[in-house]
Amino acid sequence: MHLMSMLGCLKLSSIMDDTTLFSACNSSFIIGQSTFETLWTGEYWAAFSGGEAVMADTLYGQVWAYTLGLGSILPEDQMRSHLAAELSHNDSPYGLLVMTGRNGKEGDAEIRKLSTMMVESDSFSCNLWTVGQDNSIWMGGSPDWTTLNLHLTGNVTYSMTQAQKAIDQWRLVLRDQWNIHGILSGEGYGYDGLPLCTSHYGFHMVEWHIPFALSGQIYSAVTATISFSPKLEAPYQLPILYPGTTGFLIVDDSTVVISVNSGMMNLSQFILNGAQYGAVMLQAG
Repeated sequence: MHLMSMLGCLKLSSIMDDTTLFSACNSSFIIGQSTFETLWTGEYWAAFSGGEAVMADTLYGQVWAYTLGLGSILPEDQMRSHLAAELSHNDSPYGLLVMTGRNGKEGDAEIRKLSTMMVESDSFSCNLWTVGQDNSIWMGGSPDWTTLNLHLTGNVTYSMTQAQKAIDQWRLVLRDQWNIHGILSGEGYGYDGLPLCTSHYGFHMVEWHIPFALSGQIYSAVTATISFSPKLEAPYQLPILYPGTTGFLIVDDSTVVISVNSGMMNLSQFILNGAQYGAVMLQAG
């Protein structure tokens, strides 16, 4: 998140022609980026220095950087490798585990054993979190994985399966979409996939990054421009979402339709897949 914030700072200071702030943010970004690279194992970024643990949602700052149109923080080939490692090491039927490998495979097995003992002794709920925190499901991990994989690979069907796994656990199994927890129980101790801690959490909100990843929307309030680079082949209907305005981009083989559902669209340039369509002025209704 720090690296994303520094990229945002670089963008804003450039717009405001603030060379002092730009220099400070750039120095901080370079230091942070080089420090982060010390965690690279050759396959993924380790969760902490001196270990080989894999943590879900490690690249959350990159999710925001893409949604805000700031671009890639880290080398894209390494990010693709890291996402593959998250699936390889942390995947479960309910979403991505918080962390694996903190204490090696034997340590992970011991955590599951202790978790099972706590359940059997009726010490469930958040007491279990203090022991089995790694072997739990981080509910922001799978939606954020989907967002990043859409940006980095463009493979819609494969990318969406991970978010759908987590969403369907609430929608079809728990049937409690208005009470999404931050943490679900992991596998192997009798409460698999059930809520563990932090009720009424905000992890439904991270799913809103997915529409932006699908549409490739980049909006600039400074230049009053909006561009789209959809990951879908026509025909498609995708949301248009920016401050004060909502609508739809509807495309088939021969037409492009822009509709406004709320607010007003007053753009100097509308761009789709690099093609410029000129100024757009529309009002809802």
